[in-house]
Amino acid sequence: MSPGENPLKFDLDVIGTIGPVSNTPDPRTQVEVDSLAAHEKQKRTLEIRGIIQTLDQRKHYARATFGLVCIWLTCVLLISILQGLGVGRTTFYFFHFQIKFQLESGVMIALIATTTANIIAVLLIVMKYLFPNQKSTKP
Repeated sequence: MSPGENPLKFDLDVIGTIGPVSNTPDPRTQVEVDSLAAHEKQKRTLEIRGIIQTLDQRKHYARATFGLVCIWLTCVLLISILQGLGVGRTTFYFFHFQIKFQLESGVMIALIATTTANIIAVLLIVMKYLFPNQKSTKP
């Protein structure tokens, strides 16, 4: 090649001797294409299974959290009712045991306040875990 000659200039005679180019891949390339397609299909299937599993777990934990909160609130309501029933001491007979129930007003206030804070915290933590912000889950 001479110094002033264009290096990108092709010799059309050489290109013409290569022969016709086929649109169909050779057998080895076809195997690779089929293998890649199979891997992509398997990847999509696994992603869909993961999404379904995540949805099932979200349903399960949402129900479990709701049940926990209901039980928790029922216990606090029961304690409040027991406290409100008696002017002084409330006496209960459970089988052969006598149970005296009385709480100071400070203890009742602390019970209701901490229960409220705990319920809100549990709900927030579990719901943020189960239903994350979509922007933070993308890589």
